[in-house]
Amino acid sequence: MSAIDLTEEELRKLLDGCIFGKESAWRSFFERYHSLITGSAYLLGHGKLDVDEISQNVYESLLKNHCEQLRTFRGKSDAEFTSFLYQITKHITWNRMKSKLKYDARFMSVPDIDALFSTKQEDLLAFSDSNGKAQILEAINRLEEDLRAILTLRLDGFKFREIAKSLDLPLGTVLSRVKKSRKILKNFSLDK
Repeated sequence: MSAIDLTEEELRKLLDGCIFGKESAWRSFFERYHSLITGSAYLLGHGKLDVDEISQNVYESLLKNHCEQLRTFRGKSDAEFTSFLYQITKHITWNRMKSKLKYDARFMSVPDIDALFSTKQEDLLAFSDSNGKAQILEAINRLEEDLRAILTLRLDGFKFREIAKSLDLPLGTVLSRVKKSRKILKNFSLDK
């Protein structure tokens, strides 16, 4: 993104040019905002998604229905438009992550997920040997950080009380997050 913010008039001129299909306006748009879109997609997708594909989807979204999204933008500053673009990129990235998680979950089995959340150590060991482990680990990597941290420690063999102590969280919070993680992973697994 350019270091100098556009004035309200310059921003409106750029967006109007894009809406009316001017190639020079789109070139300026791309030069100004492409790094914001790709950088946001990379960070939001934890580097695990195809950034170029997401960027393409953002541009397609902006062009859809004769640039309907650009037409709906009512902000007046470059900062507001940057936030607007970030929200579009976030929405597309998160939808892509959910789709990928659902696709990967087709290869997970419910017993594998149950073993991961069991309080019995032998069940956790059985999970370590399961065929679905790679897919479950990939799905775990896409969970929110607070959920992912607990499951990572669980996979390292920690008991739930030990996880609570090491993360300096109440046991109830850990168990609540475990329940939430289990529900997310099971829902994706059962959607196959």
